[in-house]
Amino acid sequence: ALGPWKAFGTNWSVTVPRSKYSLILEWEAMARKLRCAFGDTLPGSFFAVGSWTDWARFDQMSWEMSLSGESPTYILKVSPLRKSVEFQVVKDQDWDQRWWCENGRTLGPGKPPRGHLNWLVQRPSEAQTYELTILVRPCVPQVSCTTVTLTAVDKESSTRTWKDCR
Repeated sequence: ALGPWKAFGTNWSVTVPRSKYSLILEWEAMARKLRCAFGDTLPGSFFAVGSWTDWARFDQMSWEMSLSGESPTYILKVSPLRKSVEFQVVKDQDWDQRWWCENGRTLGPGKPPRGHLNWLVQRPSEAQTYELTILVRPCVPQVSCTTVTLTAVDKESSTRTWKDCR
């Protein structure tokens, strides 16, 4: 039988397998049973919101299962873009669960300590239009971006990638 009982400092420990990303606990009070299971995804959804929509829409990021043992990744592709953009990453469309960039590091989730802590992506100088790919690894935490020139001023294509705020 499970508590309640006076057992301050008595804790349970569960090892989550490397291939799983969450622990799900289910308590049946009447039967006094506790069940646990492991989840293949992180709870919640991730979104990017940015200047490409004048901050008017949350664009849902898609889940990508990692095959190499890395932490799970959420992806969003935005195109075609014609100018520099700013964005934020938000969990469950909740402004109090944002990730932000500060001093070269990704911080969050939470409410940023001040305004204007957005990611800024400069339009590649050779691009007339470009595609932006945003990758979020919330377990690390890390936000990475890649830009691909779609139509170039000099007809050459280029790709640029960076991680975090660098």
